[in-house]
Amino acid sequence: MSNISFTDYVNSTQQAKNAWNKNIKSHPDHKFSSALYFWRMTNKTLQVIRQRMEEEIAENSDIFVPNIAAEKNDAARKRYNASLEDYQQAYVARVNMAADSKIAEVDKTISKTADPSLVGLIRDLSLRTDISDREWFAIVERVNSANDYQASHMLADVAVKFGRSYKPPFDADKMIEEIEQARKELLKLSAIIDKPEKDWTYEEMVIVKEYPHTTWQQERYNRLDSAPGVAVPVKSASLIDQLKEALQISDEIKDYKSANEIRRFLYDRAQYVENKQIVSEYYRAEAEALIARAKATANTIGK
Repeated sequence: MSNISFTDYVNSTQQAKNAWNKNIKSHPDHKFSSALYFWRMTNKTLQVIRQRMEEEIAENSDIFVPNIAAEKNDAARKRYNASLEDYQQAYVARVNMAADSKIAEVDKTISKTADPSLVGLIRDLSLRTDISDREWFAIVERVNSANDYQASHMLADVAVKFGRSYKPPFDADKMIEEIEQARKELLKLSAIIDKPEKDWTYEEMVIVKEYPHTTWQQERYNRLDSAPGVAVPVKSASLIDQLKEALQISDEIKDYKSANEIRRFLYDRAQYVENKQIVSEYYRAEAEALIARAKATANTIGK
């Protein structure tokens, strides 16, 4: 058996983490960062709606006699509260969708059957009496690059036999704990979804905004949004699906010009769409331009 130094132990564990922790492109509806972006846009929208309500109340008080003004002002407040409640419910649904989908992905990861080739490799390894450093590190990288939860735990059992340090890089319980903590933090924001920025507490500012000196919250959300075993991978979307997603984004940010152009495209070009999924090559460039323009506008507003 090789003599393993403390540095070797550390390197082995770090190699496992590095191999596993490769970010993946995740589904936009299943991201904490997307829910937080929706909160920011909604907060700005509600400021405008509230200002209009206050202006309407002031105008009613100037124009009408007190009892009629009070009636109209009460109606204005009810309309605002109804809009507020709708936005709150939509935001809560987004946060819960992100958290629930991530938990489901963790369950999927830990219950997935191990790759037979990796199982065979580790079983063969368990029959041996020694292994070189080079071969050990190569096997560690192969197992973790596969993001295979079961195989990584099998390797951890075998590591003890060779006096190696190997800790599975994916801790399901820790991931669930982090997801639930993120859910709890973000759900708190539903109660202040119409709160002006000048009135935010420091804790609220840390969660909502990105600052050069306090970005750990956003970094944690981004990590949970793109970590293997946690993030819900985005499926390869058809061009029609991408158009519909771009339309939804445009509607949410009130980019009505882009939204109307996409609607017209979907309506006018319907006869050129095969099974409503594959756009004729003749119109592909037009569709892709509409999608790119809608996303560029959304990114500009989000800054």
